[in-house]
Amino acid sequence: MENVVVLFPSFLGDTVHHKKSVYEPTRHQRCQQLICSRSWAITILVLLGMLLIFIASLAAFARPECQACSPTSEHCLTDQQPQKHVPTTPKPDFISKNGEEYPWKDVRLPSFVIPKSYKLIMHPNISKSEYHGEVTIDLEVKKETDFIVFHAIDFNITNYSVTSNDKTISVKKHLQYETFEQFYLQLERKIQPSENLKLSVMFKGELKPKLHGFYKSSYKTKAGEQRHIAVTHFEPTDAREAFPCFDEPAFKATFELSITRDSQHITLFNMPLKSSENQANGLIVDHYETSKRMSTYLVAFVVCDFGHIHKTTKDGVKVRVYAPKDMIYQADFALDAAVKILEYYNTFFGVPYPLPKQDLIAIPDFQAGAMENWGLITYRLSALLFDPKTSSLTSKQWVATVVAHELAHQWFGDLVTMKWWDDLWLNEGFASYVEYLGADIVLPEFRMNDQFLLKDFQLGLNLDSLSTSHPIQVHVSNPDQINEIFDTISYNKGSSLLRMLRFSLGEEEFKNGLSSYLEKYQFGNAETKDLWQSLQSESNLNVKDIMDTWTLQMGYPLVTVKHTDNTVTLSQERYLFNKQQPEKSEFTSPYNYKWYIPFTYVTDKSPSTKKTIWMNKTSVTIPFDSSSRWIKGNFGVNGFYRVDYGDIWHELILQLRNNHQLFDKADRAGLLDDVYMLSRSDKVDVTTALDMTQYLEKENDYIVWSTVTSGQFNYLFSQLRYEESYSDLQAYVQKLINKQIKIVGWKDDGDILKKYLRTLILNLAERVGHKDTIKEGKAQFKKWKDNRESINQNLTSVILTIGIKYGDRADWDFVWNRYKQTQVPSERDLLVRVLTETQDVHVINM
Repeated sequence: MENVVVLFPSFLGDTVHHKKSVYEPTRHQRCQQLICSRSWAITILVLLGMLLIFIASLAAFARPECQACSPTSEHCLTDQQPQKHVPTTPKPDFISKNGEEYPWKDVRLPSFVIPKSYKLIMHPNISKSEYHGEVTIDLEVKKETDFIVFHAIDFNITNYSVTSNDKTISVKKHLQYETFEQFYLQLERKIQPSENLKLSVMFKGELKPKLHGFYKSSYKTKAGEQRHIAVTHFEPTDAREAFPCFDEPAFKATFELSITRDSQHITLFNMPLKSSENQANGLIVDHYETSKRMSTYLVAFVVCDFGHIHKTTKDGVKVRVYAPKDMIYQADFALDAAVKILEYYNTFFGVPYPLPKQDLIAIPDFQAGAMENWGLITYRLSALLFDPKTSSLTSKQWVATVVAHELAHQWFGDLVTMKWWDDLWLNEGFASYVEYLGADIVLPEFRMNDQFLLKDFQLGLNLDSLSTSHPIQVHVSNPDQINEIFDTISYNKGSSLLRMLRFSLGEEEFKNGLSSYLEKYQFGNAETKDLWQSLQSESNLNVKDIMDTWTLQMGYPLVTVKHTDNTVTLSQERYLFNKQQPEKSEFTSPYNYKWYIPFTYVTDKSPSTKKTIWMNKTSVTIPFDSSSRWIKGNFGVNGFYRVDYGDIWHELILQLRNNHQLFDKADRAGLLDDVYMLSRSDKVDVTTALDMTQYLEKENDYIVWSTVTSGQFNYLFSQLRYEESYSDLQAYVQKLINKQIKIVGWKDDGDILKKYLRTLILNLAERVGHKDTIKEGKAQFKKWKDNRESINQNLTSVILTIGIKYGDRADWDFVWNRYKQTQVPSERDLLVRVLTETQDVHVINM
């Protein structure tokens, strides 16, 4: 995605949630960066804020609201209907660019001509916004053929040649078919499998600020000078925009790069620099070592003038972080995190990192949150840079999480790559789960595994409860469809299913299965069934049969508890937030919406003794002591399902009131989330959901408060905002948080999640009109503005929101000027969000 800042309601505060931004829009939906004047910027900021409120109000009537979003995400998919994932594609006309019929009728390339190696020469001219190059590809011929088909789009091919055993083969004709982004060469004779075939192509293209392919990016120095760099972003299908190639993930090959630069620049590639050659014209050609076998979408190269810092892991891997020289001081945390995480992953995966170096680079204009190019990971500025003097703890957590996510891909996605995009979830779901393990190594005090519930699990449940969801494994036939599966299902549901499987298999069995999988398929490609087979070899469970019910059908189960004197019957059905399914669905469940469910539970008689029973696509009955009061299902909230307790809900409510700490924080959050969502879908009375919140006066855990605030309270605020009962809601929430307001205070003390809770509670207090909170916020804003006094940087969002919301034009202008001056990306994101909180009519009407 572009470097677009997302605007959020103020009560969400500084909380930075999961990366899970959709990596790329479709090719026809891409947009250029917007450059605007101050007045236009003001207008846009205000209009965006008003539009967001309007959309959120509409969405609240029909859909589950967004429980967590990242300031660096383009949008939060849980608050909107998902896109159609298999769009109707116009029937190809198979007419080539020159008007002839195109003979190859498949959007996929032939599988009988395979690249083995690429020698790529690139000569970018950044000042002229152009480049030219040459690629020589060694090909393996699997069966007799008299044609070659490869990918090429958005550049001009100026010359080409084909040789076999060093002898030229004439090309009878060439055809370009832009619909499939393919180039076809008809040869004068048939090529046999025994021949050593080479394809050489010369080409030239433009360096546009388009954020995909090989493109031009720009930034301003602290002194205001504009600088330009050239950078790549190829996932999923944009390597073909930079150079002729076989642009499908299964066509792995080695790559050798030579790239020309000016003397003031440096270049970077997936592999280390081998040598540099000075040219007579003052230019320099950098020659790089040959890469390991990898897919084209993982190739990356950069021409820039950045600075860097570096360290070496205990395994001898050189780690470097690159950024604009004025910002390189903000790279220390990312470098330390990368080193620790790489060392941890080496142990966790049981397969050593296979490259001699790992570079991380902050790109000024970057469409995705980050991209896992093997050995050269590209990041958005705010996803890599952290200033300990001005950035909040949530920004620090964000950097650690994104670094951990992309480094996980170096094994799961880069070392072993999916054969085709149908199995994208293997890449993204896995990295989205393991990122919590990696970030926890760097930031153990942040309790990352607890935060998984907020940032992945609940988001995945929300989107997957819609009738317009899709299976996690979805057939992809056209490249334009690939972009549409970079969504919450692939990321959040994928990570949640792997977490559930890990707890079902056991720690050692799960890790051993992963190591077996990576060792078997390293430097190659694999499918979902291959992972299941590797995990199954380490377990007594039939992993494939179990997990197919979760990946080959959309949605998830609702387990309903029916209590009699001596038994509890557990039945399962698909949980739908929508009351009715659409008349026509693109997907048909092969299992009639039944699952293998690892139902874990405790009872009031033995609240610390977990039991597990498998619901094998059926209902089950378990013994239940007649003197027992309640059963708590999905113990630990490790299973991807919801539970409806029927007449036991009132017993659970009483337990929370009497001793809420009998349940772990995850189970308390799970109960609140389940009862709220079940009330939204009319399966539980709304008063039951409200009754469960009454105990919150005694609750002091961030995970629980974040769950109920972003869920139930957010919904009630949106529904009652213009009703007379809104003041009653405000009074009720104030009653629940009065004690917490005093406990959290305004000082920056306590552990990390207490600091997160402080931000959440004070934002919530402002939202419900708590006078003392607003008074103190205004006073701290005035000190920050008038006297340049430092404020609690973890409460910056609270203080600035209050200052802008209850301030005047001069306050708005002050924050706007600070936004223009700061060189800290995370601070820029925050400032532009709070500017939309203005209620000054003069600003709104500008």
